Amino acid sequence: MMQKVGSTVYNAGGVVTDVKSYGKQYLAYKIRGVHGKFDQANIWELEFAVSPDALKQINRELRIDESVLRYVIVRRDALPKLPPARKMFDADPQFGHLLRSPKLPGAIPIPLAATGGASAP
Repeated sequence: MMQKVGSTVYNAGGVVTDVKSYGKQYLAYKIRGVHGKFDQANIWELEFAVSPDALKQINRELRIDESVLRYVIVRRDALPKLPPARKMFDADPQFGHLLRSPKLPGAIPIPLAATGGASAP
């Protein structure tokens, strides 16, 4: 079922950001399904971003599928955009040196484009 929802998201131009499986869990109470009562269920969490039209299709698929006992779709506010990687690394004292050019006396910086993407030894 998770593959079906994931493919619906991708086909609609959306993106799946996180998939978590909590495995088979005992439920707080028995849930009646089409094939009897269940006291255990496989619990999944799927985070995705998709258009409202595609969300209606996903909601319909989950409602119709007999193997799904319960589901919840929660709308989250948009996450703030991250700054560019260079600004993040420059501000980070632990990893900032990875993007900074070395400060060697007498060293001449060579642009990466001139060396074909690799730095000279």
